[in-house]
Amino acid sequence: MTAAGLLAAPLAGPAVRPLLVLVVDDEHFVRRVVCEVLELAGHTVVEATSANEALGVARDGRRAIDVLVTDLALPGVEGPELAELLLCTLPGLGIVFASGFSDDAELTERFPGSVFLQKPFTVQALAAAVATAGH
Repeated sequence: MTAAGLLAAPLAGPAVRPLLVLVVDDEHFVRRVVCEVLELAGHTVVEATSANEALGVARDGRRAIDVLVTDLALPGVEGPELAELLLCTLPGLGIVFASGFSDDAELTERFPGSVFLQKPFTVQALAAAVATAGH
């Protein structure tokens, strides 16, 4: 099923400025659905399967990334470490952490302004998290 099929109703809410969102998840299905939902919400999306691939996208520098949406558990470099590395070169980066295994207390303290998204999440929760992180 595609993200469009998952949307029972259009993503409601105030108009959100389009953002460039980097989505990092090693699970193909999850990554594709997240990308499709964000594209339907009007954002431009770049996807990566690992932290190393995400760092390569960021180094490319063709466009400034507005928001990082990352799974906490990635092979090799995990989500929080990826966020730290990206913040070195993109200090205004919005961050959305997604996980089915953690809570947000430590992350929101370590990364002020970040948003924690508990898996499984709704498409509306995803769109709202990205809009919040992209202030």
